[in-house]
Amino acid sequence: MNNLKYLKIIKSGMLIVFEGIDGASKSTQSKILYENIKRKYSVIMRSYPDISGRYGTIINEFLHKRCEMSVEEQFLLFLCDIMKDLAALSRYQIVIVDRYYPSTIAYQCASSFSYEKAKDIIRLLSLPTPDVLFYLHIPVDEALRRKKNSSRFENAQFLRRVQKLYERMIDEQFPCAWTKISATENVSTIAANVLNVVEKHIARCLNDTALL
Repeated sequence: MNNLKYLKIIKSGMLIVFEGIDGASKSTQSKILYENIKRKYSVIMRSYPDISGRYGTIINEFLHKRCEMSVEEQFLLFLCDIMKDLAALSRYQIVIVDRYYPSTIAYQCASSFSYEKAKDIIRLLSLPTPDVLFYLHIPVDEALRRKKNSSRFENAQFLRRVQKLYERMIDEQFPCAWTKISATENVSTIAANVLNVVEKHIARCLNDTALL
């Protein structure tokens, strides 16, 4: 069955997304949240790019400068990497994602892809909108200090452009309202803030369901 038939099914559950530049502790926080809620809910965690998949394998080659592609090819390949999982993810009550299409917009538009065109493509595909969207903000210099391995996108000038695009999406509330958290706090403080936001959202959802 074609993945396009599943584009909206995930909305029957809850989609929680972590965004930010590399070094902002997205992977750490998504894993902590998963551990905190997995006993109560049917939950799965995904991280993109998925370097074990057919699209992610190509992306990984590109990120490590072993192949080249146009910014248009980059944008579409990153989206394909996400879309391949939509059918499987629809089976879960809660889906936690480390990077989603806002990352694709921020990084590829920082590389010269049209910002407005990127948003138009997302709207055209009717990709599921996050229910909770976190932006973990960290100064570029600190992010680079934390990173052990460098890749194509890890230089200060580029990452500052990426951050400006994240801030633009936050200001526009695209694709929805964002929750901005400082990634310079200690891990447990960030995790507590994240869990608090998620639990409040779940409580609102349960309350809304009870009123139906």
